[in-house]
Amino acid sequence: MLVSVVIPSYNRLPILKKCLLSLENQSISNPRFEYEVIVVDDGSTDGTSEWLDRNTDLLPHVRLIEQKHGGPASGRNNGVNNSKGEVIVFIDSDLVVKSNFLSSHIRTL
Repeated sequence: MLVSVVIPSYNRLPILKKCLLSLENQSISNPRFEYEVIVVDDGSTDGTSEWLDRNTDLLPHVRLIEQKHGGPASGRNNGVNNSKGEVIVFIDSDLVVKSNFLSSHIRTL
């Protein structure tokens, strides 16, 4: 099962970094469970896209979608339209998750 985590972000780079690193540190015990993280940069001017482009090795689950500033709802919709997952999990860019965040979602579903 593929889970897509969709994160709209606008000028939140310092906390987005923490958010994405926490998502890269998920403890996944089920080998049939995979995930992708879709960051929708909503026209940020703080270097978000550039930082993500420079850190692809550090963030192997992350895919970047760029759009003109349209707000978080537009970003979520764009993220869903570009996702590949059977399940969509929405979070905001200021959420730093525990290592069991995604496995708890899957277990509950």
